[in-house]
Amino acid sequence: MKYSIRSILKERKRVNVIDVGHHTGNFARQIPSLTGKSSTYIIGIDPIDYNTGACHKFIKAAISTETGEAKFNTYNKPGCNSLLDMNLHNLIRDRNQKGWYAPHDIFKTGEVKVDRITLKSILDETDFDIVDILKIDAQGSDLDVALSAGDWLEKTIFLQTESLKSTNEIEKMYEGQTTIDEDIKTLGDLGFELIYEHDRSSFSCPESDLIFVNKKYIK
Repeated sequence: MKYSIRSILKERKRVNVIDVGHHTGNFARQIPSLTGKSSTYIIGIDPIDYNTGACHKFIKAAISTETGEAKFNTYNKPGCNSLLDMNLHNLIRDRNQKGWYAPHDIFKTGEVKVDRITLKSILDETDFDIVDILKIDAQGSDLDVALSAGDWLEKTIFLQTESLKSTNEIEKMYEGQTTIDEDIKTLGDLGFELIYEHDRSSFSCPESDLIFVNKKYIK
């Protein structure tokens, strides 16, 4: 990683974390080892409450720049749940075919109604001075979630997203999701520099986990 999370956060007395797509809480549990800080405050956000016990506060909602009630698509693999419709017709079982590959069967199980709210509306109610880490795993909606933070993006140090690696329409996993190039360009224009990429497309879906740092916090 180009910049060490620990070194940049070393002067912070408490690490403030927003975990969008909290799901089973795996990311939240890694925070102390990631930051080297025992003093953390984690807000977990997800449309479905899995009662993880991994965050200090849980908010049951879907995050978006749009607000109001919406449908939330559920799948047999809960990690695929999304506000966006999954392109299951593009799912393939043979890597030699055109489309996107997943190492397991995926099918839709239903839809639930959820409330959409912005990240800004949540952060405005906190005692946070800044957001040390904003992690987003929103299955195709990551950039929209980030933009919903509004002026809080200026007060966010690290931002983690999951982005579509492919620019091929037939390899898009979700309807309307943005690509890695679009995500990097938009966040770059907002002052974020990409410092780490974990490309998972060689063994799973055509996605990469990205970590950005707000350049104003680099000394």
